[in-house]
Amino acid sequence: MTILDLVRIIRTNLKLLLLSMLLGIVVAAGYTLTRPVEYQATSTAQIMAGASNDASAAMVNQQLANQRSGAYAQLASGSGVADRVVALSNGALSPGDFVLAGAGSEGTSNLSLTASSSSAAKAQQAANLAPAALSQEIKHIETLNGAKSTVYDAYPLSRAGLPASQTSPKWPVNLLIGAFLGLVAGTILVVLRKQLDSRIRHTSDLEKVTGVGTLGVIPKAKNLQTKSRGGLGALGSTSEAFRMLRTNLRYVLAEQPPRSLVITSAVQSEGKSTVASNLARVLAAAGQHVVLVDTDLRRPVIHETFDVDNAVGLTEVLTGQASLRQAIQPGDHKNLSIITSGRIPPNPSELLGSRRMSAVIDALEEEYFVVLDAPPLLPVTDAGLLSVAASGAAVVYHHGTTHKEQIALCTKILDQVGAHYFGSILNMTPPRSMGSTVYGYGAGNYATAGYGYGYGYGYGHTDESDEASALTPAHELADITLHAPESSPAAGPQADRGNAGAPFDTTRHDPMRGASSEAPSASANVECAPREATPATSGSDGAPPSRRSRRFRANDDA
Repeated sequence: MTILDLVRIIRTNLKLLLLSMLLGIVVAAGYTLTRPVEYQATSTAQIMAGASNDASAAMVNQQLANQRSGAYAQLASGSGVADRVVALSNGALSPGDFVLAGAGSEGTSNLSLTASSSSAAKAQQAANLAPAALSQEIKHIETLNGAKSTVYDAYPLSRAGLPASQTSPKWPVNLLIGAFLGLVAGTILVVLRKQLDSRIRHTSDLEKVTGVGTLGVIPKAKNLQTKSRGGLGALGSTSEAFRMLRTNLRYVLAEQPPRSLVITSAVQSEGKSTVASNLARVLAAAGQHVVLVDTDLRRPVIHETFDVDNAVGLTEVLTGQASLRQAIQPGDHKNLSIITSGRIPPNPSELLGSRRMSAVIDALEEEYFVVLDAPPLLPVTDAGLLSVAASGAAVVYHHGTTHKEQIALCTKILDQVGAHYFGSILNMTPPRSMGSTVYGYGAGNYATAGYGYGYGYGYGHTDESDEASALTPAHELADITLHAPESSPAAGPQADRGNAGAPFDTTRHDPMRGASSEAPSASANVECAPREATPATSGSDGAPPSRRSRRFRANDDA
């Protein structure tokens, strides 16, 4: 971790650090309140050694006094001097009212006598009585050996004044120490949390784990948490994020743009259905013919999102109970169609991994860009199977919730099945974190600078209703082949979608049955209304071109 990283961490967690400082101040204040109040008063005394009539004798006496001053300083701090102070006070002081301490001055015979007490007056009185008490104690100590007198004595030099303020506890010092210790503790906490937290919060970390790019960052918004999960004209501030996702998706493979896309997630409740629904909406609003297929046959929600009937859906198509045309329902845009899940089957994985599911995707790709809302990757295998049958997959991760270990496992699953991992989508990003999510840890939020939610490009808000009038897609490229009965009249995609259509050719190359063998008879109902009666273009072996060779019909002005 560099100094710049530390500065960014501190900047990002500034509120937590301030809270830690405040907590440190509160703890220091509580400690200070428990300390007793104390006043100090200091008087000075000088140690003398005998009398002298000439300079040489005075010098000798001064040296003796200097040598004894250190010992007498310690004597002044003893209980003997304190008891004599109590006696000299004539009952005004008691032994527990004060504490006396002596300190010598190096190179001199002067002593500082400091008295500490909870009362300023008692501290002053004890300090002023200390020199006389020390003098008595010196004479007592020096005559213990039987001498009648001593040459050493203590003389007062200055008297103690009345303390104007308490010396303990020291509120400013204690509070500053508490704030500093709180800041240090908070910094250690945020650094440890950053180092130990494995949840994804930044696109750089996401790309480092997956090895692929980030297709989009979707901010968290209340309008996406409704029953309809947004909707055209109701995306609000998130509309630019979904447009950016649409743009990145179209250029993810420049030479061979995808024809179908599986939207999945690591685990449940990461917003994959919301992303799939609104991605299909913005693609349709840009003029692309889109079909949204609910392939989550365990917890389907698309029929609730678009408020459509779920009696006939994907399950009925895969089990041969209904044709593909019968399962297609109109969405909330003229270019958007819906295929709901239908009845919940007992064997979802077997149905989604069958040849009929691949045939359904192939047939739909002839007319639509296919968006498949798949189950999560980690709990079940459905999404992995669908990712192989489709052009590829994009995985939705919950900002600040999905762990790096889960993301690495999702990447491993897609790699093991051989699916194309187009990129990741970081969903439910807090608006205030958009800047740091896209630009790095601790980067500021650029929402107030006209950049959308911190990663837009200053295009401003565009009403989705304006996109509804966009031009229809460009004509298909020459290598696009549609199989339609000769009796089917040529008509536009909107007209054919309302009429009965003939099944597409679902012939497959089966090495177990020869070069050209038909799919199981149950796939006869996998049909979709054709766009135009276009002559088939065959490859060198006479078989129709593969799904991977078809071009993505993109809108010229999208």
